[in-house]
Amino acid sequence: MKNISYSAMALAISAAFVLAACGGSGDDAPGAATTSDVTVDPAKETLGQCIASLSLPADLKVTDSAEGDLAVFTWDGRKKIDWSGTEKFVEGWTGGIYKHYFDANTKAVTVDGESVLQTPSEYIINEDSTNHAEATKYPLTILAMDYSSPDRKKMLGWSEVAIDQNGKENYWLKKRVAASATSEMLIDDLVKDQPKSFEHNRTVSADWLGGAIGAESLKSEYRFLGRESVATKLGTLVACVSEEKTNASYKNKGGTGRTVWTEKRWHIPKLGYVKRETLDQDFNDAGKLVLEQKRTFDIVGARKNGKRYGSYDMWTGLLIGQQSKSVPTQTACDYNLAGSTVGFTWLFKPEANGQGIYRVWDGSKVADIAVNYPGKMALNNFKFEAFDNASGVGLMTWSQDLNLDLNTKTLSGTYTRTEKRSKPSMCEGNYPYDIKASKVF
Repeated sequence: MKNISYSAMALAISAAFVLAACGGSGDDAPGAATTSDVTVDPAKETLGQCIASLSLPADLKVTDSAEGDLAVFTWDGRKKIDWSGTEKFVEGWTGGIYKHYFDANTKAVTVDGESVLQTPSEYIINEDSTNHAEATKYPLTILAMDYSSPDRKKMLGWSEVAIDQNGKENYWLKKRVAASATSEMLIDDLVKDQPKSFEHNRTVSADWLGGAIGAESLKSEYRFLGRESVATKLGTLVACVSEEKTNASYKNKGGTGRTVWTEKRWHIPKLGYVKRETLDQDFNDAGKLVLEQKRTFDIVGARKNGKRYGSYDMWTGLLIGQQSKSVPTQTACDYNLAGSTVGFTWLFKPEANGQGIYRVWDGSKVADIAVNYPGKMALNNFKFEAFDNASGVGLMTWSQDLNLDLNTKTLSGTYTRTEKRSKPSMCEGNYPYDIKASKVF
């Protein structure tokens, strides 16, 4: 990866700091309230007070859990990219999952001779249909570390290493704020309609800079927007909403540029934020847009302090391309996906008597499909999409045969896409994948 957005991969890291700034542990933070009997002056209410005043909905499924603290999100995005600056964009879908561990794996470490708190998270890209990084084998796992001061009041930078599904390092990146920099701000203290701003500088090192050090200058504004009802996979929740807007200019041996970053977050007690919407725009030194990404993160569930929140089970893993078949050969349907890999995620809601609900995009909407769960199931033509574009006219359908074993937490089976074209000539292709996945929540 020769070109990496200076903020595009910062999602997990900036979110980790915001989580800590909002209590991270939600209303489990010291002195925070756990019920809605907090009384404050609405004109002076802070984001932290707003979060503390909320109660979790009575119909939220909460069960006991002996597993470690974890929150899991799905994310979906639209991306357009053209590093050349000619604005001949390639556009497409990208998505995956995001995992953070609250404070479970936070620890004190020394980085560049400085004592910091290090908080890990994982940001997984299942697929990127723009194919701007053709050497990447998806899914791509970004192992991120957020650095803050021991009292959590200062952002001191972050680092990340991207690993493809073969275990090969794709890239690494580290950004550090000087210990003397003015980056101290807890967004808990934000008052509605009273934004707070700060500026700071960072040094940047990365594998593609070949040992050279780059520099960034950031100007950020944070706002508390008030309360809002938001639909999530946990149900419809009342949340307190914050917003960040950051302008960053950067300079390295490859030139200069500018990034504009906007992020909106919905916070609740105990679990921190439950939804995020981000917009990332990168401009080159001529002021031309070279990258734009819009993303939505939606919480699936969380484990916290011996409790499990949410109704869905999440399984995730690999689709491994097998030998394709086409009739007739030497047509638009005649291509082979053998050896290709992408990431994939399955969401199931367990119900009584070995039944369940499979939640999936069916080509036009999010569908809830009744299934036997766990165990074996056949999902024939669960998704279909018609197409009419430069490649031709036709219909694609998808089917799955799944075997989900709760004892071993493994998911195996096959995933098959069928393509039927009517133009420019009639043909049919069958593109199977083997599934290798596991239960992560």
